[in-house]
Amino acid sequence: MRRFSRRLLGPLVLMGGTAVAGCGNLTSGGVGDLEVLVSADSVSLSAVPSSAFGLEEIGGRLAQAPADSQRIEGTLTIRLQVFVLRGPLRWVEVTDGIQEVTLSLGDPSPITIAQRDLPAGPYHAVRTLFRRVHVDVVSGLEFDGVLITGRIPVDLGLQDRLQIEKGLDLVVVEEGASEIVVNLHTHRWLRRLDRDRRVVSPEDFEREFAVRHQP
Repeated sequence: MRRFSRRLLGPLVLMGGTAVAGCGNLTSGGVGDLEVLVSADSVSLSAVPSSAFGLEEIGGRLAQAPADSQRIEGTLTIRLQVFVLRGPLRWVEVTDGIQEVTLSLGDPSPITIAQRDLPAGPYHAVRTLFRRVHVDVVSGLEFDGVLITGRIPVDLGLQDRLQIEKGLDLVVVEEGASEIVVNLHTHRWLRRLDRDRRVVSPEDFEREFAVRHQP
């Protein structure tokens, strides 16, 4: 069963980004629809709605779903904002302020966190700003025969902020609809846990981070 919740936490005056491609009218006079989705882990085609078929991953490796005996059970909670880069220095926010999302690790299906009309035309990069990332592990995370449970955060630094950019050459199509999926690959970076500190480093988190888009 899918389990998630989302809360709007309010605007944050920062710049950041995400973008999309498509086919159709590519003129820049009108607007197109951009939807942003988030997935806790590998997007399985059998578990994703038909609207997500054809996704192409950018900035990360295709996921290998762990065997059932190795699957980690629990929930992932994140606070994030997503932006797209239009022009050399013009970042446009797609989310409406900071979004808080809680996802079940047992369900890789992405959920929508934002949908916005944007000016049609090219966008050149994605910036995702994280203000909180943690997992509440129930079962399945084991090191040397020792079961690890409880809260495992990602170390976002002293300012509780991690910004990840991915360069993309994408187009928002006039009167068209496009999707972005932010894939966190949670099972991967949880297994890189620093067992002494009970945290995941920002480097390990960013290494597994990926962005997918539907052309």
